[in-house]
Amino acid sequence: MAIRREVIYDYTFDEQKKFLGQDVERLDSVIRSAEWRVACHPEKCPKIPGTILRVVFTDPFPGIPPMRIFFSITDEAHCTMHWIEYLEDERNREFEDDIPF
Repeated sequence: MAIRREVIYDYTFDEQKKFLGQDVERLDSVIRSAEWRVACHPEKCPKIPGTILRVVFTDPFPGIPPMRIFFSITDEAHCTMHWIEYLEDERNREFEDDIPF
């Protein structure tokens, strides 16, 4: 059984969420679903080469575009969400040359 980590949100994530919240319906539902994946199975999410970051993708459904969320495994008990953004195109699931910072 997977150990459930506590998920922490850093300042950049919170600011980006405020920005996106004006345009995305049910944004909190999207974040909660990604939070479950990050908390329970962070090692299964793709790692971005050359960084400590990992990425989790959300699927689109009515009123919510697909999203990409960058996070890191802070320690054995915590993960930190760093950034959330729209995933404009399915091709953007390849992220080697598309790191937002």
